[in-house]
Amino acid sequence: ANEAIKNKTWICWYKGSSNQIVNGGTYSMGVPILCDVINGWFHTGIDGGKIATNSGQGYTRGSTNVCDNNWHMLTWIYSNGTHSRLSNGEMGMWVDGTYETKHTIYAYGNLRILNHLFAGRSGAVQHPERVDSFQLFDGELTDAQISEIYGA
Repeated sequence: ANEAIKNKTWICWYKGSSNQIVNGGTYSMGVPILCDVINGWFHTGIDGGKIATNSGQGYTRGSTNVCDNNWHMLTWIYSNGTHSRLSNGEMGMWVDGTYETKHTIYAYGNLRILNHLFAGRSGAVQHPERVDSFQLFDGELTDAQISEIYGA
């Protein structure tokens, strides 16, 4: 896996309706946020109405419906093993400042780059209805830092 994108946190505020509850398929995300569309192996976004990550070996989805016409703060951390909740190569996901789940990134060569916003590769892909305050951090924010950003 590409080590350069590990030890990063990205956050965005998202507001979507029930129209955004779609499944992207094997190589995409229903509502892509930050993705690799060239190789089609690595996607973060919303799938089935929930925060999700796909890395070519299936999905992991959170449990909170974020397609309810309310603003939600979505957070992903791609860990190099320094986060208290995550091991090296895991993607943690938080909704509204609360930890939801993690996904082990399938390491296939050097294909793990995230270089496209709001673009999917295939399937029933929809652009996000509303996104605000997209932030990228060089480092893995703590639970307390994520909670503080949500409450600010």
